[in-house]
Amino acid sequence: MTTWAWHKAMTLSERARSQRGSTAHEPVVERGHKRLAKWKAQPPFDSGELFQQRLAQEGLTESYLLELLSDQAESAQPGEPPAWAREIERALSSSDNDQLAFNHGKWAQNPEILFLELIRPLIAQASHRLREGAQLLAKSQPTLRFVQDDVEQLFLGLLPARLLPVLVKTMALELNVARIQGLLQGETGEERFASFIDRIRQPQVRLELFREYPVLARLVVTVLNNWEGAASSCFSAGAKMHWQSARLLVSMKIPER
Repeated sequence: MTTWAWHKAMTLSERARSQRGSTAHEPVVERGHKRLAKWKAQPPFDSGELFQQRLAQEGLTESYLLELLSDQAESAQPGEPPAWAREIERALSSSDNDQLAFNHGKWAQNPEILFLELIRPLIAQASHRLREGAQLLAKSQPTLRFVQDDVEQLFLGLLPARLLPVLVKTMALELNVARIQGLLQGETGEERFASFIDRIRQPQVRLELFREYPVLARLVVTVLNNWEGAASSCFSAGAKMHWQSARLLVSMKIPER
């Protein structure tokens, strides 16, 4: 996978930790002052005391924060990629995602479900890990009656409600941008929408969007990791009860973590 700007999705405290111990200092520039002013103008940080308390929580001083906000090394990526960035890189480098189907159940008639095509590799990767975990659990618990199709249907059916709120606004914006730039084919709205979905399936377009929205990519990984962990917990519970009872547990919806 070609390099992408994962460092732009780092939190402030992560950026600070990555640069601690460095003898280099970023020159304070006008952009840094403007950014700091915007931060301090946002409630509740327009109160000087609260702003200083927030800095103290991260072990920062205002002068050091100003240096971080003045950082102009947009292409510099500090150190090795974190786990979430490596997960994205692995997913975008894999082609093992063609058999995954999203449009089933109550989402089948909702066109927004197709926005998930942008993150198909990430969903496929998380689903593969979940499937492997379920198979290992089934081998270790012979009394657990377990149907692979049930696993896919039950747990994949929970993903749209978690992922679409993260994606929809950005995808709507990009759909409009692509329309204005003349990148879509078709005479009708439906045809142009289908053209956009075909476009975000393209690996290079997907990579370009991840480069533009690295925070979005990280949020998707977070949602999928939480989904995978919660589903794994349900499988473990299913090992201690009849599978039909486990189905009832899933139908009551997995809580957010």
